[in-house]
Amino acid sequence: MKAVNLQTEHNVMAAAERLPARVIVIRWIFALLSVVLFACVLSQVFFAGLSVFDNPDHWGKHTNFVHMFEFVPLLLFILSFPGRIRGGGRWLSLTVQLLIFTQYATAEIDIGHIAALHPVGGMLIAVTSFLVMRHAIGSLTRRKAAT
Repeated sequence: MKAVNLQTEHNVMAAAERLPARVIVIRWIFALLSVVLFACVLSQVFFAGLSVFDNPDHWGKHTNFVHMFEFVPLLLFILSFPGRIRGGGRWLSLTVQLLIFTQYATAEIDIGHIAALHPVGGMLIAVTSFLVMRHAIGSLTRRKAAT
């Protein structure tokens, strides 16, 4: 009898931990967008490298490509609420957005020491967007709210 009660308690707890279908779908969208964001950031770094090491004519690709994904982190931040994604996934996506805005400032400033922060910001965006992606993929395997 005791084994049956334990099994019943386990089933009740498992049912309570299940997420609604809409939350699961939003988490999948969040994960997909985070992978796209990370791929775009890597492409952006590649375009900068082409400009420096191959041909300066590639700067146009570097400066224009960011407009394709610059608001994806903000969308991720917004999706984190209905997707019940807390902690790292939510706040790191907002951090990526703020870092992207900072990139615009460092790209336009003509003071050497401040302008030199631009590639450092790119590295921070790459690392942070990777962490968002890792958190997003991890949230797909969790049954309850991601932390």
